Amino acid sequence: MNRFHAVPGVLAAVALVACGEPTGPAGALALNRERWRARGSADYEFAFQRYCFCDRAALAPVQIRVAGGAVAAVIDTLGQPVDSAGVAWFFTITIDSLFGVVDHAIAVGAHELDVRYHPTLGYPESIVIDYDAATVDEELRLEAALLVPFTAAVR
Repeated sequence: MNRFHAVPGVLAAVALVACGEPTGPAGALALNRERWRARGSADYEFAFQRYCFCDRAALAPVQIRVAGGAVAAVIDTLGQPVDSAGVAWFFTITIDSLFGVVDHAIAVGAHELDVRYHPTLGYPESIVIDYDAATVDEELRLEAALLVPFTAAVR
């Protein structure tokens, strides 16, 4: 048997990497993070929801407004501001922090990681993580949707 039998497949994979195509979760993360950075706004709002075996208050669907890259307001489904303690504990979420969640899951070698990115803006719309196959109830799902950039005049 030729010891170089698998070389064509290896060369194809190397060629894809060399051409800049994303490979695996880290490649997809880098590509989409750059897409997000290229759009150039630190001012936006989006719908957010967390699904996990955690504090019930953390599971509430909310609208998060980010100004200058930091959370400026969190509004509940009734249109009321979430109290400052709730924001501090559960909703200091920005798009950059969602990228950080994906980055962390990759770094620690999560058992399962499934991320769906917005096709044009690149932000993570859905993140599903199972950190450890042998651990019960540590799975996490985060969803971001309906992102709307806004200008300083709208604030």
